[in-house]
Amino acid sequence: MSLFGRKAEINCEGLTLDSEALDIEFDVPFDNDVEPNKSSIKIYNLTDDTINRFKRNKKLILNAGYKGDIGVILSGYISRTKTARQGVDKVTTINVLDSEPLDTQKTLNKTYKKNIKASQIINDLLSILKLDATVNLARNRTYSKGYTVDGEIVEALANIAKDCGVTFFMSKGKAYISGIHSGEASQFTLSEETGLIGTPAIFEEDGHSGFSVTCLLQHRIATANAVTLQSEIADGKFYVYKGKHRWSGSEFVTELDIIY
Repeated sequence: MSLFGRKAEINCEGLTLDSEALDIEFDVPFDNDVEPNKSSIKIYNLTDDTINRFKRNKKLILNAGYKGDIGVILSGYISRTKTARQGVDKVTTINVLDSEPLDTQKTLNKTYKKNIKASQIINDLLSILKLDATVNLARNRTYSKGYTVDGEIVEALANIAKDCGVTFFMSKGKAYISGIHSGEASQFTLSEETGLIGTPAIFEEDGHSGFSVTCLLQHRIATANAVTLQSEIADGKFYVYKGKHRWSGSEFVTELDIIY
């Protein structure tokens, strides 16, 4: 992978800005739960008219990568915009929530019949939220005594997903009820030749173990993706648990935790 040709492109309500014309920095986290991640994008020396285009709740998409190979690393909604002076520069910071606008306060009191399948409840709750999600259950639990939802629908979905051996999470603005280990087949290999930086470090969290890895920014990396790691201390197939894409100064990297 070339070290040159770094590129970022911002699309917001018909407005397109790119790093060839403007200085852009960003910090874009991703993980495996449904709580929205707050990403931060900094753009230098915008005109006032352009700044005013970045309104709260407007959809924003951030593409990044290298010339000829860029892709979506963030799709979400603006939560806050702030502009301040830093020396001679005018810096606009845009905070973006990486989530569809879920109504997390929407509640339900409903009892489902005996011997109902988890998939049936999930589909019903998704329809109530008017949320289109990719569903891939490790097991489709049967509730022999029925099931009662009494409270927030998002919380109920998360609990049922756990019962089925998976998690309810958002990735690039899309909803998933799926397992970390059900990700796509490996699309790329992380090695020194393909952008691996430094030596992977051992990672352990919530019963999961694997490695913390840094590589040149790779827009294809997202939660639950399968990757092949080739290094002196680890060699094999892993799954992305969480991480972040970051461009700050000379650093244009993806930091990720991968698990067996």
